[in-house]
Amino acid sequence: MSTPWHCDDTPDIQVYVNLHWPHLQVATQEHVLSLSNLVENIKLDLTFLPFVCYSTNLFSHLFSKGGGKIALRHSFLISAGCDVTHDETVKSQIYLFADDTKIYKGISNQEDSEQLQDDLNKLQMWSKKWLLKFHPNKCKVATLGKRKVTSSYHMTDDQGNLVELEEIDEEKDIGVTIDTKLSFESHIANITSKASQIMGAIRCSFQHLDNDHMMMLYKSQVRSILEYGNPVWNPYKKKDINLIENVQRKTTRNLPGMKDLSYPDRLRKPNLPTLVYRRLRGDMITTYKILHEIHDVSVCPDLPFIGETATRGNSMKIFERRPDGGTNLRKFFFTLRVPRMWNTLPREVVQSKNVRQFETALDEFWRNKPWKFDHETWNPV
Repeated sequence: MSTPWHCDDTPDIQVYVNLHWPHLQVATQEHVLSLSNLVENIKLDLTFLPFVCYSTNLFSHLFSKGGGKIALRHSFLISAGCDVTHDETVKSQIYLFADDTKIYKGISNQEDSEQLQDDLNKLQMWSKKWLLKFHPNKCKVATLGKRKVTSSYHMTDDQGNLVELEEIDEEKDIGVTIDTKLSFESHIANITSKASQIMGAIRCSFQHLDNDHMMMLYKSQVRSILEYGNPVWNPYKKKDINLIENVQRKTTRNLPGMKDLSYPDRLRKPNLPTLVYRRLRGDMITTYKILHEIHDVSVCPDLPFIGETATRGNSMKIFERRPDGGTNLRKFFFTLRVPRMWNTLPREVVQSKNVRQFETALDEFWRNKPWKFDHETWNPV
């Protein structure tokens, strides 16, 4: 795994590459955090960011015969030293996970653009060497930033013809839709639509559901969709927060005896916290796992640790960095939004012996927070 850039060292432009191999679709929390780390490394003053996706069906017929042996062999080859991320001649940042390969590079001038193209050529040579050929017609490029730089990238097909990569506005990666503005509005719209459809299917599938069984189905089948990967796309705009919260609002309104109650009262009755509270809680749990090295630190965002200070607080404080560029988008990235909340936690919470104990201590410390049952009282600023 390549060492991620620090935010202050990130150049003006970057690129991202994606391979598709069937039957290798399982994503762990570490892989989602690696996506968060990639997003964290993007500055808001970027002038250009290509986003490339490669796809191949080379192994589709081999898996039916060889089972999981092909996947194991590929993993062994990478660990044995054929991993392209270890190629010192490749200057771009590369991430590999199962059927996904991501490459991105800062581009400040034409030389950077040529270097990026050279790295793409090396990737294609690597893929041919190990019989994992990319499909140029399935490669995509996305541009991030306020200024658009006129530049194109290409690969060669099996006949040796140059194929110019198509430019796109968004791409789904490990379950999270990344758009060129990093607003994640498309992702939020997708997950709220999917969650609403599943909730509608649940209501149509049962003639009667009491509150307990409805809550069990909602938490397992619906809320999990709304919370997947939230360290990456956690919203800060009111319209996005309300759009997500409306799914839970409609669900509680249909519970027996809840229709005439206000939304906060409907949440208090079954002790169901707001989705804002759940996302904040998820941020703190993720931070705890990073600082205690429960997650693979090589793929986690950088959280500068300053330890105990003379002021009140815990003994595991995180340095609060100022956002680059002065924009809200950068201000609410994971590494910039969690320190302020984390540093307010007491010592006995952050020094919990395990994750379960931390969750219990955190819920107890936050039990009287107004945004636990009323999301409108939460101010992300």
